[in-house]
Amino acid sequence: MKAKRNLHFLPFLSLLFLSACYTTNPEQADALRTSRGTLPQTATTLEKATPETLLIEISVLPNSISLQSGQRGTVAFSLPQSAPADGLPLSITTDIPESIIMPEASIPAGTRSVNIPMEGGVPGEGFLFIEADGCQSITVPVRVSEAL
Repeated sequence: MKAKRNLHFLPFLSLLFLSACYTTNPEQADALRTSRGTLPQTATTLEKATPETLLIEISVLPNSISLQSGQRGTVAFSLPQSAPADGLPLSITTDIPESIIMPEASIPAGTRSVNIPMEGGVPGEGFLFIEADGCQSITVPVRVSEAL
């Protein structure tokens, strides 16, 4: 004797299949296309959404410079990652140019830090302004006093 197969679920499955394949409401069809990202407006919106450029933070040690006239010191500049293949030139300016004597500075390619020598000149108080491409600018207080 053959066993009877119970096929009472077949009408339900065919109804489910047809409802998933056929949409009568145009708003529902648009909503489906939008949620799947197939509308041209979605692509246009994504093209306009560009992430803000994140600037790298340069660390400076010491974070405040105090020298006497004629005294020599060192300032260390460091990055959280290695400098690019062509190095990272640092633009260092000051509002007291006669008080600070220091050479041009650059973080060499593939390294994360550099030590730059400096010397105290004429007494004065002001700031060093450090800038580099792709990095946040930094201001470091500087004080040069009379030699004792």
